[in-house]
Amino acid sequence: MKLAVLWPAGTFSHEAALKFGMNAEMIFVNSIWDVFELVEQKKADSGIVPVENSIEGGVGITLDALIETDQKIKQEIIIPIRHCLCGFGEINEIREVHSHTQALGQCRNFLHSLNKETPVKTFQTSSTAAAAEDVARANDRKKACLCSKLAAEMYGLKIIREDVHDEKNNMTRFFVINHADAEPSGNDKTSMVVFPQEDRPGLLYDILGMFSKRNINLTRLESRPSRNILGEYIFFIDIEGHRKDKLINKALQQLEKDITKIKVFGSYPKSEIYKS
Repeated sequence: MKLAVLWPAGTFSHEAALKFGMNAEMIFVNSIWDVFELVEQKKADSGIVPVENSIEGGVGITLDALIETDQKIKQEIIIPIRHCLCGFGEINEIREVHSHTQALGQCRNFLHSLNKETPVKTFQTSSTAAAAEDVARANDRKKACLCSKLAAEMYGLKIIREDVHDEKNNMTRFFVINHADAEPSGNDKTSMVVFPQEDRPGLLYDILGMFSKRNINLTRLESRPSRNILGEYIFFIDIEGHRKDKLINKALQQLEKDITKIKVFGSYPKSEIYKS
């Protein structure tokens, strides 16, 4: 099996890919769009893309790609995001910390505590794994990075301090994208986007009512600008159940017939939270 995953090796996307296919051949690419493209061109069997973080929210590029391509969601993977301070020196020797901007933000309190002793400068990198690679190459006891345990192991770094993130329940959700979604498992989710065709009072209420009156539970609702007109929004919705379930199929058909246009990204089994 060939899996398309975000470059470089050692990212949290790579960690999610290993949870999905430990023995898969990893094809590392530069962007989320590249992941979708490789799957679309059948150069990869599936792709792994981040879609939502419990602190930062939805990943806009992934949501855009789901709208603009024909790829489906085959599976979801949820992993805890555990940032470690890694390098070669001791904690009192560190003068620089390198990492992705989100990791730096998610470890803000820890970085502030470092500054109480001696000023520490932060530097942004394209990913947490890229930061690990840079620090490994520098081999300087004054330089450290925020990265995963996987990246530390891959680049030969010492874990100076574990779990330095501010929020201990930091999770990221990934989608496995494929040409087809999954068959019903009895414990599924369905993801979709709703494109309102008009702006009127009670529109969102009516959309949600299609699910509520059938006792269909929503697990996620997110609005984003439509990119057509200022003040116009589209809605990303996750519900419990499979699109082939009788009640859900009826709700989707009636929703599109009576109220608005929708695009179903796919139905897939609910994920457990994998241990990091």
